[in-house]
Amino acid sequence: MKFDFLFSSQNKNKQAKSAAKEMARIWHLPPDASGYTYIFGTPFRFHHAASFAVTYKELFQDELYKFNPAISESGVILDCGANMGLSVLYFSLHYPNHQIFAFEPEEAVFEILKENVHNCKKR
Repeated sequence: MKFDFLFSSQNKNKQAKSAAKEMARIWHLPPDASGYTYIFGTPFRFHHAASFAVTYKELFQDELYKFNPAISESGVILDCGANMGLSVLYFSLHYPNHQIFAFEPEEAVFEILKENVHNCKKR
């Protein structure tokens, strides 16, 4: 699965400003608001605006899940409690040769996870 990160090398400043504006929009939504945004060039559904914004920052800006030292070329990643799928996208981008197993116990959130993974696989 290949994903183009939100900040590609082309027009990096323009894209960074656009992403910052979009994140500001999401931060100003009611915390429990649901909706869509674009990430990796595809629509991404969120069920809780505050959760999306915090998780996006932790994963893609702070790189909370960046493995150090680097892990092997291929392997298995277990994502237990995958929520809406931001972590699945992060792992897919940074560890493309790994097999990812994502679990989400809450049925309604699992449906959102499936939709987001499906949208990104269509690229």
